[in-house]
Amino acid sequence: GRLPIAHRRMRRVVAAAAATAAALLLPVPGCAAASSSSGPPSREELRQTSMKELKAMMKRKGVKCKKCVEKDDVIDRVLETWELAPKEASSPDGSMRMTKDMFMKNLKDSYARHFKREKADAQDGHQLDDDGEQPPEGMVPSDEKLEQVWKEFSDKLSLGEVKTDENGHLVYEVPSLGGAAGFWERWRIHFMMVGNVGLLWCIQRMRRSNRELGKGKTKPGQATPAEVEDKAKDKDKAE
Repeated sequence: GRLPIAHRRMRRVVAAAAATAAALLLPVPGCAAASSSSGPPSREELRQTSMKELKAMMKRKGVKCKKCVEKDDVIDRVLETWELAPKEASSPDGSMRMTKDMFMKNLKDSYARHFKREKADAQDGHQLDDDGEQPPEGMVPSDEKLEQVWKEFSDKLSLGEVKTDENGHLVYEVPSLGGAAGFWERWRIHFMMVGNVGLLWCIQRMRRSNRELGKGKTKPGQATPAEVEDKAKDKDKAE
């Protein structure tokens, strides 16, 4: 027999979410190209690259060029922005991705946790309350240094030099960036993969769309499914 409507909808949600996750994990054209740290390619080498890949290189760094009409215009823009840190990094096979925003958030969150652990150790290992205390300003690396960490990480990820742990999360050791002694001496940070986040986001969005669709089917003056459910609960309580 036919499945209930709710089950059929959930199947469509899961299928759409899986498709979105698969799309997120597809290789990014141009991302496996030589990293910016290896120096820019020659103009002749870029002329052998397709327009699609050249535009993907710019997109990866968040660069736009509305006036680029000819291929040479795009090549000029790629060379001009070669040293810019990318907005997104991908492993050579495209199986792992990381956006700059997600990386920076994980970096700051991990540093805050690291600071709390260091402070707890200094206080004979007593557990500290999660009062949202932030590291002293002098101990926080500058934005310039944080940008450099992202640049180095994105280069390593593009070259396939970033590994995953037993749970499939990316693992990266942050090099020393100055500040208090020992605070930034190569400590590990775990990152969630973009595909996992995209899958959850897609499922939540699809569920929200289904709820809105259900609300849109009610006629003027007719109670919504949520209102009917609330009334039923009130009736049960009264009885």
